[in-house]
Amino acid sequence: MIIGLLVTIAGIIIAPVLSMPLVLLALTVASLGMGTFHLASMGFLNEIVPDYLKGTISGAYYFFWGIGMFFGPPIIAKISICTSFKVSMTGYSLFILLVAIGLMISSRYKAEIK
Repeated sequence: MIIGLLVTIAGIIIAPVLSMPLVLLALTVASLGMGTFHLASMGFLNEIVPDYLKGTISGAYYFFWGIGMFFGPPIIAKISICTSFKVSMTGYSLFILLVAIGLMISSRYKAEIK
């Protein structure tokens, strides 16, 4: 799950400095990482909740995913217009990196509790 986020970060952070054909390759790598994260996180959530909450957690997951998919691109576009494409992609990569660090810290903390 965390590896998927790190692959996404790598693809997004290098995209602004590449020329057109290579940008598509970098964004393809980022999409692969995001897809890996999506599948792994959904599986992780379904493993940690009781059976009677699996539908609820799936619905909540897709609800918040939909909000992000609806509002995320316009927000990134506005930031890109106000600053630059490089700044917006770097900021987005740093945000994803914070999420990955948070997941690493929480998984380490969870391991210490057991």
